[in-house]
Amino acid sequence: MINLILEVLIFLPIVIIAVGLLVGLLRGTKKSFVRMITMISVVLLTFIVTPFIADGLYNLAFIQDLLKNSLPSNLPPDIVHAVAKGILSAVLFLVLILILLPISFVISRIFTKKAMHKGRLIGGAIGLVGAVVLSFAVMTPINGLMVCFNSLETIMNELNHPLPESLKPLTTYNNKVIPGIYAPITNPLFNILTHDLEGDMAQIAKSLEDNHDTIQEILASGFTPDNIKNLGPLLDSLASINMLGNMTINDLNNLLGGGDMMKSMLGGTNMPPELQTTLDNLNNAKLSDFNFTALTNVVADATSSNPQMTDQQMLDALQTALPPSVSSDTQNILDAIKNSQNQGA
Repeated sequence: MINLILEVLIFLPIVIIAVGLLVGLLRGTKKSFVRMITMISVVLLTFIVTPFIADGLYNLAFIQDLLKNSLPSNLPPDIVHAVAKGILSAVLFLVLILILLPISFVISRIFTKKAMHKGRLIGGAIGLVGAVVLSFAVMTPINGLMVCFNSLETIMNELNHPLPESLKPLTTYNNKVIPGIYAPITNPLFNILTHDLEGDMAQIAKSLEDNHDTIQEILASGFTPDNIKNLGPLLDSLASINMLGNMTINDLNNLLGGGDMMKSMLGGTNMPPELQTTLDNLNNAKLSDFNFTALTNVVADATSSNPQMTDQQMLDALQTALPPSVSSDTQNILDAIKNSQNQGA
């Protein structure tokens, strides 16, 4: 059934353009011009109001739960939240278009009731322009959402959690010719509509792909001081993505297989008991509170047989790399990092 719907959606813009051209030819210049203006007004109004209405509807618990339950459960809450809201925005946009277009046609008919059907060729050209604008508007949420599911499939594959079979047909939609023609314009418009959802999803997917080997090692063996050293670029990349602004280290642990990165860094099972509160603070901190490149550089140097930094330089680096909530514990953290080599998680 879903494949049939997707096939219909692929040819939808052709139908819109053909109908627009035909109606323009039949109605003539004046009627077609008024209808085009009202149609474009509907498109602009829908773009403006959709984000605000979507925000209000998403605050309703039953709608939020319905959307979130349709997505894979083993993703960070921020990703699930953003994609669910993107689905709501896309559906809402199309619904508003379907509601407002007939109203706009009634309005245009009122203003052109006495107009003659003159200038049919020009009317056809005007109808064609209006239909093309409408087709791009309709394809914006459809194309954008399908691109997001492409990125979602990449993210799930990189984490060894294949996308559910029920969602896989959505990932092939943008490989078709007609959606591909629209994509250069519709995808940026979809990002405007959804606060850069498609761009953020693509960036997350690329970050995971670029760090494939390290992620696979973590998924297979858990966090170790050795693979933590390689995580800096990935984590700083994830921390810079707007969608993941509230993602914590605990969320990251769940994303990468359920281990405990910070505990492994601090010695794993041999972590000093007095650092438990510090560990809790680290795990509850947001990704954006860290400078992971600086942190992993300290881990690499502190666990090296030939460190290049002095202890004071490491302490200074930790002060800038870690959240303020643990700034008073940097010496104990550094000591634990030094003792973590070869101890595992």
